[in-house]
Amino acid sequence: MLLYHSPEANDGFDNACNPLAFLSTTPQYRVAAAFALGQIGVHDTVDPLLKTVNSFDNDLEVRHLAAKALVKLCNRSDLKVLRATAEDYPEVHTRRVLLRACEAVERR
Repeated sequence: MLLYHSPEANDGFDNACNPLAFLSTTPQYRVAAAFALGQIGVHDTVDPLLKTVNSFDNDLEVRHLAAKALVKLCNRSDLKVLRATAEDYPEVHTRRVLLRACEAVERR
């Protein structure tokens, strides 16, 4: 999805990252991408966001903002996976956001 772009998009820099690169090697890009995906509101991004939340290779802030995006994006079809993720999530701050996402889905 969001990986290194080809040379024609690198503006003269070797291995330049696409700033929308959610799976970029630069955490700042992933943080910005997670935030943007929540703002854009496209449901197709729920699976990559859930994978990001569940991957502890990602920075804490990336996981937290991915969880915040899920609050806006998830629907009833995502509730079972979302709840399972929230119940066992080891980081309290992100777990609270995931639980808030579950509540938001139930209210919709």
